Amino acid sequence: MCGISGCLDASPRAEEMVARLNAEQAHRGPDDAVVSRAGPYALGNTRLAIQDPTPTGNQPFWSKDNRYCAVFNGEIYNFRELAREFSLEHDIRCDGTVIPDLWSRMGPECLPRFRGMYAIAVADRDTGTLWLARDPFGIKPLYWRAFGDGRMAFASEPRPLARLAQAPVSQTAVAHFLRWGAVAPDESAFDRVESLRPNECLRFEGADLRRRDPIIRPGATWFAASPTADDGAAEAATSFRHSVDLHLRSDVPTVLLLSSGVDSAAVASAARALGHDLHCMTVGLSTIDDETPAAATTARHYGHDHQVVPAELDDTTVDRFFAAMQRPTIDGLNMFLVSAAVRSAGFKVALSGLGADEGLGGYRQFRLANRLGLIRLAQHLPAVVTRMALGLGGRLWAPATRPKTRRLLGPAGPANSWDLDRLVREVTDAETVFRLTGITPAAGGASSACPPEVGQLPPAQAIVAAELRLYLQTMLLPDTDAFSMANSVELRVPFLDTEFFPAAVAAMAHAKELQGKPALAQALDDPYLLALTRRPKRGFSVPIAQWAREGALKPLVDGLADPAAPVWDHVDRAQAGPLASGDGATNSSTPASDGDLPAAWPLVVLNNWLLSLRSSHGPVGAGEPR
Repeated sequence: MCGISGCLDASPRAEEMVARLNAEQAHRGPDDAVVSRAGPYALGNTRLAIQDPTPTGNQPFWSKDNRYCAVFNGEIYNFRELAREFSLEHDIRCDGTVIPDLWSRMGPECLPRFRGMYAIAVADRDTGTLWLARDPFGIKPLYWRAFGDGRMAFASEPRPLARLAQAPVSQTAVAHFLRWGAVAPDESAFDRVESLRPNECLRFEGADLRRRDPIIRPGATWFAASPTADDGAAEAATSFRHSVDLHLRSDVPTVLLLSSGVDSAAVASAARALGHDLHCMTVGLSTIDDETPAAATTARHYGHDHQVVPAELDDTTVDRFFAAMQRPTIDGLNMFLVSAAVRSAGFKVALSGLGADEGLGGYRQFRLANRLGLIRLAQHLPAVVTRMALGLGGRLWAPATRPKTRRLLGPAGPANSWDLDRLVREVTDAETVFRLTGITPAAGGASSACPPEVGQLPPAQAIVAAELRLYLQTMLLPDTDAFSMANSVELRVPFLDTEFFPAAVAAMAHAKELQGKPALAQALDDPYLLALTRRPKRGFSVPIAQWAREGALKPLVDGLADPAAPVWDHVDRAQAGPLASGDGATNSSTPASDGDLPAAWPLVVLNNWLLSLRSSHGPVGAGEPR
């Protein structure tokens, strides 16, 4: 796990620019830093040493003929299998060493063979060609910018690229953030700084972008496969155990982030069935309902060690959180606190149950999708009947989302699963965003219409496609990377595996009885896990609303009263009204809060992210507050 960077520039200033990018990404890899020349490109890496943590695992990686040079961020979990299959050196100990030699044989066609998470840059020293690639889920980020004078640069994070030469905050990104709580997955928050899309490989000739190809075809629905066996759940269970086994490959100690819920317990279950002894960690907060006793019970049931690490929010932590925020997001504070706790406990690698809800139907919209026919019928009923139905809204949404229930049942309600998920994930309605910014987020971002290929999927699979685009790739995965790497922690996600995920989605779509997590628990032959699936959904959350009223976040809310606050350079203060005053709650559907986020939270986040751009040189490690 690392930070990568690079620059096209024939002069020595290329190495200087990459060294600067490395310095600003040092938190991503405090164990080593390097700048190397590969033809017209200078390539950089900051290393978090996990596989082969000795100097022999340092980057860059060169092919045997010294033609291809690669820098790499992430993990290729099946690197040993690839080395055997292609008769590479038998003593390969670091996963990234397979990249340049496979590239010399297959070019970008080797990318679908990589089972893992990655952002990769490969330079051809002979032809001056550069490839940039991002894994199919978009777990690892990669950004680039062209300067207009024949130079280009890329990096793992957008803020350092924006500071190379002034790149203003994108007003379109601001509007998108206010609408959806985060920036679109194929954009940065800055003008002239671009993001690779998940599942994408770019080819540059010099500074010119020549090709843009998907890694796994057919792109948006690559996961929507049919089961290859009659018992799809059993196939998914076998694939899941294999994924957990691969994700436990590490040359440094690894910890499982264990909650009281099903997802992390499934990882604990699979690890035990495979014979792995895990160290489990639960982060406890004294201000909300404590899930540590239930997590301890789960660890004890599977025979794993368990540790509770407290986490609290103070002013210094708040400052570091916003300094680590690469793009504005209403979520992520929970991940920042968890990652800081992991690092303080002495671990570099943590496993998470992230991705299970999106692939195995863990959210309410999966159940609603199967009732869209009835919902569309309700949209044509008299208004008095709709008002009566609003009384049931609390069963469908949190109390603060009553307006969403009205829209769900109204004549302009969602016509398909994609639109249903958009309604669930929306933070601020389009009309309000337009009044605040003068912009309505356009097609191409998370507000785009349902892609044609997704419209042909069964309801559950269509919700998966929407969740990938509108939540995982827009908010959850970028937050996970930014806030874990800010604390020099690699977070692994075995549910987001290119073999398990399609098998799980296919099994859920074709199941006749149990679906989703209960089906997986049954296929894993685990009665304890199956019992957990019948309990109310829980997970690690932080009390943002409480902290905004009376804790460390209250001064940030009060800061909106300053007419000179930077947020008002991007948002019409006169139109902000009750949002800026903190009255009411957002319509967000994020697991970060103890219920509803305060209405002012998106403006608070935007304001303090903008302030951090003025004052910081990038995030710092967990033990190094500014």
